[in-house]
Amino acid sequence: METIKKKIKDLIPYKNNARLNDETVERLAKSIEDYGYVVPIVIDHKNVLVTGHARLKAIKKLGWKNVECVVSNLSEEENKEYRIIDNKIQDITEWNDDLLVTELRGLQHIASEFDLKVNTALETSYGMFDDAVTNADIEKQENKFETGFVNRANQANDSLIQVSCEHCGANFGIEADKL
Repeated sequence: METIKKKIKDLIPYKNNARLNDETVERLAKSIEDYGYVVPIVIDHKNVLVTGHARLKAIKKLGWKNVECVVSNLSEEENKEYRIIDNKIQDITEWNDDLLVTELRGLQHIASEFDLKVNTALETSYGMFDDAVTNADIEKQENKFETGFVNRANQANDSLIQVSCEHCGANFGIEADKL
């Protein structure tokens, strides 16, 4: 694959793009302003977007005229597959809530020391905007995580059939379809 600078006006959004991304454009533009253009748009040899529809909208919003693109060397059929896989793969990703809270606490500590705001990370993760995150905000999120975990654990527990081992007397749960 090669990287090439393209005029934004020459890029063609894929006509059958199934991803609805207008809600992310504002935050994505802010992220690009804060951190730079890090993830390039992928296009085919005809300048049709394979991935990066929201990024294209964001950089248009920022008034860019040119952008670096990766030119895919995949077939048209493979580009169609990749377009969907690239977008859907995020749907199966989950956060490790403990590490996320720890990471955000570390960012907020740096932000406090240097009088900076960590807007993009906090907006993305917590839906918060320009305000600094307080310990109360973090505790509120931790409580949500704990409640969510307890609820998931209870649901999982409710779906188990309790069994006692006839040899040792140990009690444990087994999913009904495993019996």
